[in-house]
Amino acid sequence: MNPSIMIGLFLSTFCFGPVGGTAYAAAHGLSELATIVILSLINAAIVLIWFGFFGVISSRLSHFLRHKRNNHLSNYLQRKRKDFKKTGLRAMLALAGFTFIFGSLWATIAVYVLHLKRTTALISVTFGAVLGGALLTLGSFGIIWFLPNPWILYAASICVTTAIVVKKVVENQVLVRKVMKDLVRRRVRE
Repeated sequence: MNPSIMIGLFLSTFCFGPVGGTAYAAAHGLSELATIVILSLINAAIVLIWFGFFGVISSRLSHFLRHKRNNHLSNYLQRKRKDFKKTGLRAMLALAGFTFIFGSLWATIAVYVLHLKRTTALISVTFGAVLGGALLTLGSFGIIWFLPNPWILYAASICVTTAIVVKKVVENQVLVRKVMKDLVRRRVRE
């Protein structure tokens, strides 16, 4: 296979998800089976890329926060953050479902924010990304006829994500204001 087609397929899948990868593969004459297999491998590689990216950011940020002398933000986050050390089968399935709906980027962010075990989370996120990508690819090809248009699924997931974020911000509006004021005061003192 031509390397430029593989690079284009990777970039279109990375930027636009399985629907973009499917469209690119169909435009370049790949069969349905080859497209599903290649996109599954690409989705697994994208999960590894996100885990590596956020792993580096997490280690750099924790190193930076450890060496700050007056570290109120880090202490505040440590007190408020839940410690999820045990990741059972239910949590793995929930994370795979979350990945299936929202994608590997948001699932990887959730893994690092919630301090989930990296190995089990990696397996779960990879499973969800590969399964979601395969189903969206099959739906884009029209093989699974009962799936709605993938763009409708994307729009619905964006609406749900926005609603959840807005709801949480409104619920914690007083806390958000307090944290922002504290950060501004500390910034002014320094």
